[in-house]
Amino acid sequence: MATKKKARAIKVPVTRVALLARINRKLAEQGQQLMAARSARARFDLGDWYIRGEIGIDLHHVDPVDLARGIGVLASWEAAEGF
Repeated sequence: MATKKKARAIKVPVTRVALLARINRKLAEQGQQLMAARSARARFDLGDWYIRGEIGIDLHHVDPVDLARGIGVLASWEAAEGF
């Protein structure tokens, strides 16, 4: 009797640069941009990643991978690398 092996889901890797480009193209439609905090003070106030809008900070302490999945630029069969 043959046993069935469970198929392992293989995820296609998406680089950090590619994912950030996808996110920023999508956010640009609403006049927003995903930004990385550069100083210790900015990281304390805003987190490692934040969304800047036309007027000011729209969202802080953003997880880029969760954001990408939420706005539909990272598919379920893709895995983000470098975060």
